Amino acid sequence: MNTITSSGETITLKLDRDVVAANCSELREQLRQILATGSRALVLDFSEVRMVDSAGLGMLIAAHNSFSRSQGEISVTNCSPEILELFRSMRLHQHMKIEGTGLENE
Repeated sequence: MNTITSSGETITLKLDRDVVAANCSELREQLRQILATGSRALVLDFSEVRMVDSAGLGMLIAAHNSFSRSQGEISVTNCSPEILELFRSMRLHQHMKIEGTGLENE
C-alpha cells in the first residue's frame, strides 16, 4: 500500500510498486483524493519504483495537468537512473521537478 504523509502544505506519496498499467487505477484514485483535499504540493517518492510503462507515463502527465490547473505542482524524488533517463527522454523534467537525483531541470 502506498504511504501518504504530510508536512505543512506538502503531501508525500511513497509509491510501493511500479507505475504500470496494472497499478494505474489505484494510483489515479489516490491522486484524485489528494487533489480533492486542496493540497497544491505533491511529492511522489519513487524509491521503490523500478518500472514505469506508457500507461504510467500517461497517468503522471494527466496528474501533472490536473495539479497545474489548480495552481499546484508535482515533484518526483528518489528515481532510479533508468527512470530518470526515461523522464528525461520524455522531457518530463521540463514540466515537473525531479529532485534528489542530480538531474537539474532544464
